[in-house]
Amino acid sequence: MPDATAEPRRRANSIAAAIVIFGGVVLLFMWTLTAESIFAARQAAMERTQAEGRNLALAFAAEATRILDDVVRAGDLVTAHIRDSHGNFDLYGWSREAALPWGTMQATFIGPDGKVVSSTVEADTEPVDLSDREHFQIHLDGTYQGLFVGKPVFGRVWRQPLIPITRRIDAKDGRFLGVLVFPVNPGSLSRLHKLVDLGPRDIIALEGLDNVIRARFTRDSPDGTKGIGRSVAGGPRPSVIPENGEGSHIRAGVVDGVPRLYSYRRVGSYPLIVTVGLDLEAALAPARRDAFVIVSMVGLATLLLVLLDFYLIRQTRLRAAHETELAEERRKLQATNVELSESKERAEAGSRAKSTFLANMSHELRTPLNAILGFSEMLMGNHGGILRPKQRDYAESIHRSGTHLLTVINDILDLAKIEAGRFELRRIDRLWPDEVARECVELLRERAAARQVAIALDLEMPVSPINADAGRVKQILLNLLDNAIKFSPAGETVTLTVRDADANTVALIVADHGPGMAAEEILVARQPFSQIDNRLARSHEGSGLGLPLAERLAEVHGGSLQIESEKGRGTRVIVRLPQGRGLDTASPLRETAAAGGA
Repeated sequence: MPDATAEPRRRANSIAAAIVIFGGVVLLFMWTLTAESIFAARQAAMERTQAEGRNLALAFAAEATRILDDVVRAGDLVTAHIRDSHGNFDLYGWSREAALPWGTMQATFIGPDGKVVSSTVEADTEPVDLSDREHFQIHLDGTYQGLFVGKPVFGRVWRQPLIPITRRIDAKDGRFLGVLVFPVNPGSLSRLHKLVDLGPRDIIALEGLDNVIRARFTRDSPDGTKGIGRSVAGGPRPSVIPENGEGSHIRAGVVDGVPRLYSYRRVGSYPLIVTVGLDLEAALAPARRDAFVIVSMVGLATLLLVLLDFYLIRQTRLRAAHETELAEERRKLQATNVELSESKERAEAGSRAKSTFLANMSHELRTPLNAILGFSEMLMGNHGGILRPKQRDYAESIHRSGTHLLTVINDILDLAKIEAGRFELRRIDRLWPDEVARECVELLRERAAARQVAIALDLEMPVSPINADAGRVKQILLNLLDNAIKFSPAGETVTLTVRDADANTVALIVADHGPGMAAEEILVARQPFSQIDNRLARSHEGSGLGLPLAERLAEVHGGSLQIESEKGRGTRVIVRLPQGRGLDTASPLRETAAAGGA
């Protein structure tokens, strides 16, 4: 003999598993969208910062190119004079007639022995020995060609940091005449930095191809001297950068250790690189604030959903425990046959009590879901403009999921109220079923079209009015039509037929050409939270409440629900409801209106 107490436990475990799976799917969906939104916002912030750094690097490189071009032109002019004078050109006299390039502090000509020959500073220049300077020695063997931008040095005349810009001068016969030097103040390599509002930890630097800083501008060091002479070698920047080459990378600053997104660009063909470093923390701050808001809201929704799942599972297990106790009670009564009627009354009272308890919990069940819907509606409203369009779509998805869950809970409560005998109908004696049928067909026409399923209404006029609750009749038809659309293959038609079954009842028939059901599957389909175990049924969403609730509502009206189905040949669901009392169902006016609607 099968154990009658095992069935309630099995059913409770199945319902609990369904609740956990559904809740897990909803949570996975919400958090997946949240993670995608946060990642997209961070990526957008990084792209905006990278574009801003690239534009600044391009602008500063263009300015540095113009400054160095001026130095080259002035150098070409002086070089011609020095060659013509065989190395004895008077720079001081020349400077009285010609202007030095912008940013250069002087011009100095160093002879082949490393001693200053002439300078724009004074007419009779002392023979200062500069033979130990890198910017002189690099030109001795003649292998280095073009303009050389040396490392910052402390000037022996000006007594301040200078950047030597030098070039080798050869006589027309190729003999080495000396080196022409244009010392530049580090702050003169750029004027644009004074017009740019740098952030507290943003930097603009000019570096040589040897990765040594020539000038470094920050908000607290506008003269460009802080950090000069430091090497930035060892980072992700490539060792060889072509003419006008550019790129970007992320690293901690060598001078101050601040993480930045660096954008760099070579100054034309000159041995100089412009680097713009934008504070990574400041760049990502808005995206992190948005992420905190979204995570907080989704976290709250997650907590509410977990509490709701826990509550539903607990109530399901309590109900299963009650049913187990009742089953044990019946077994004992059947074995002893003592006080049968009194025990039966207690069992029915216990069943009504547990159903009444669940029916009274509508407020406690709906409150968490209303909070989820309220928060998601607030996000959908985008008050304050904190969400982007894609993030608002995520909020709408959360709202749809919450609405679906609320519908499932409402169906559970309706079943509970029916079982408790507390379900109340708002009956209308003159409810015309054909009008309700038309309204339901129109409500589901778009849903059917989305699934490529046609929906048709077949009225066998005249149709008698019924004595029923309009909202509940509509709920019956919507549940049945929705099931029929859901399981109908694309290209098929779902038909709703309304006709008088006999002198006392009206029949509402929903027919589809879906997979159909065997007799044992029909029994499963009539049970709440049950679904037919085949691949077609499992591939469609549903809580397993639509058909059982429709049957209970039909019975509450004093009617019935009958299922006619055959495996592979579709399904017909016939709902019979009692006709209204004392009505002239053959009214000419009614027949005319019905004919026009058909």
